[in-house]
Amino acid sequence: MPEWFSNIIVSVLGAGVWSALVLGAKAYYERSGALAGIWYQVTYYADDPAMRKIPWSVELLRVRHHRRTISGHIWRVHNPYFDRKWSFVGRYSDGCMDGTYWSVKGGGGRGSLHLWRVSDNNLRGRFVESQLVHDGPDMSIVYLEAPLEWIRLGSHEEKRVVPWLELDKTDQMEPYVPKYMIRTLRQGVARCFGEGQAQEANNWRKRLLEGLGYARALVDLTGPLAMEEEKQRRAAPAAPATGSPGELMTPEQPSRPASDSDSGEGRS
Repeated sequence: MPEWFSNIIVSVLGAGVWSALVLGAKAYYERSGALAGIWYQVTYYADDPAMRKIPWSVELLRVRHHRRTISGHIWRVHNPYFDRKWSFVGRYSDGCMDGTYWSVKGGGGRGSLHLWRVSDNNLRGRFVESQLVHDGPDMSIVYLEAPLEWIRLGSHEEKRVVPWLELDKTDQMEPYVPKYMIRTLRQGVARCFGEGQAQEANNWRKRLLEGLGYARALVDLTGPLAMEEEKQRRAAPAAPATGSPGELMTPEQPSRPASDSDSGEGRS
């Protein structure tokens, strides 16, 4: 074998080994933090600070965490918006996570996340979103906020999330959500209710809704349909369409300084 050809092979192999080492170091770097892994994100309505009623939406997160930096992606995992995906980045310190998220696919919103660590498997807090509202020739910026929580996939808290999904129809997610994430969702029912026991998850959700006093017509719906029905029920025709579960936050107006005449000072 010519020496020049041997040198090329050695160079190619060296480059491959170096790339593998870099990728391995990067993976270790991003998974060394306490929040690294896969989580559910559950968003609730503004009037449900205890986070016990029908949620607004459920997403799946892949979180990277090293030292104080976190980042990752978010996927919607129920109808009718499987195509929605977000990215986020933030800072985690002393049990508090502050970050920002933005839509990368499917037309979702953007805003900020503020969560506190409740346990190793649960973070709770709120999101804040700003929206530009047009009223004829005028426009204004409004802020909306609502409760949300992160629940670690595979933890005992998972049982509160799984019934809101249709895990027997996860094939509908395949064009949008990574396959290994879908496999983890399918394993969720088995962990919580037993292998192939999707009906047990539905029964759990029905008992929850009945206990909260919801009407029978809503109780009998699947998780995603119950969430959509609740959105329609809450929709106020006279209110501006914000596409958010948040309550309106009215920014405080700056206090007006005393006028010159009130202060007794003359103008020069």
